[in-house]
Amino acid sequence: MLLLLGGSAAAEPPLVQQADSLEQTGEVNAGSAPQKPLNLDRYWEALPGSLWLRAGGYLQAEFSGDFGAPGNPFGLTPSRLGEDSSQARVGALPLGQDARLNFRRTRVFVDAYSSFPEELEGLRAYAEVDFSGLRHLYLQTRYLVIGRTNSAFKDPGAEPESVDSVGPNAKLGLRQQGLRLVLPLGEDELSLAVEDPGPGVAPDGSQYSDDGLVRKLDFAAHYRHQEDWGHLQVSGIRRDLSLRSPGFSQETFRGWGLAASGQVLLEDRNHLQFALGGGSGLGRYLNDLAGTRSELGLRANGETGVQGAWGGYLAYQHWLTESSRVNFQAGYVSVNLLEGQPADSLRSSCKASLNWVQDIDEHWRLGVEYGHGWRWSKDGHLDSGGRLTFLTRYSF
Repeated sequence: MLLLLGGSAAAEPPLVQQADSLEQTGEVNAGSAPQKPLNLDRYWEALPGSLWLRAGGYLQAEFSGDFGAPGNPFGLTPSRLGEDSSQARVGALPLGQDARLNFRRTRVFVDAYSSFPEELEGLRAYAEVDFSGLRHLYLQTRYLVIGRTNSAFKDPGAEPESVDSVGPNAKLGLRQQGLRLVLPLGEDELSLAVEDPGPGVAPDGSQYSDDGLVRKLDFAAHYRHQEDWGHLQVSGIRRDLSLRSPGFSQETFRGWGLAASGQVLLEDRNHLQFALGGGSGLGRYLNDLAGTRSELGLRANGETGVQGAWGGYLAYQHWLTESSRVNFQAGYVSVNLLEGQPADSLRSSCKASLNWVQDIDEHWRLGVEYGHGWRWSKDGHLDSGGRLTFLTRYSF
């Protein structure tokens, strides 16, 4: 199930600590726990008619300085290395060619819960926005989730803590509209979803679309196994890519992806997180490939075909004190380019980062991270660059 969790309590087991730490940030996590909120008496306001309501979020400022040309003004994205990042969009204040103040991840949420229907453990409605727009808007019962939220292909519980807003270059999945059936199997979970990921860009720059809920169905699914040592999730997705513009010899292309991810708990709250996935036409489901026109490519004869891609990352979190930790992560992404692709097409990328995060109290958080990325083109050209990011967050 999708679950909102939150606060911090050093005496509790690691899983509870991790869950509790998300409660006041508005983050949505996936797991096998029921959708009924934790700590109703602590965080929620009781309303007439067995209704509960809470609202919150956080105000976040990120100051970043570039070494090289990381491209994306809001986070280190290896696929965009070499681009001009001096023109930041709404939500960031340029402080020169290589520095900026960014408020993009500031967000607010509204969360509502009703204990009826009791047989489905109630009904939950959640909405969350930031400077980029709508992040989540969904309704949830014990066995059903409908609306915009994390794809069933995604495993948020395996994603490392990042100060940089982009996170691992090989992070899998995204947020999108869909309908998900959730089947609890003891401590495990099977999720089956129909999703509508939206449009992409063909090799010539024209737009194509996932058929999604319009003509065909995009299917995503995962099976999540939970143990005392952590969890393991296996995910899959099936896509139909349809070109909307004329001039192509083929209009519809089949895409698919498979992934394995998880978290391994170690002593003293430390843990490892990992993900590995790949497929054909997977493209935008790999973090670094979003917007790179990597799903479809040109063959040597000029015809359009589907391109394969894969990626993976490994992350380690080490707790220094009850409120301070360091995170290291490294990831790699590769595209199986077709023969007719331009020489500057993205062939592979790598990203490594190290950060330190300190929770001052239940409201204030500080963090600093240095990340470095590498981008290899089809012709062997290498771009590299780094970014130093400072974070200040106030949760409310």
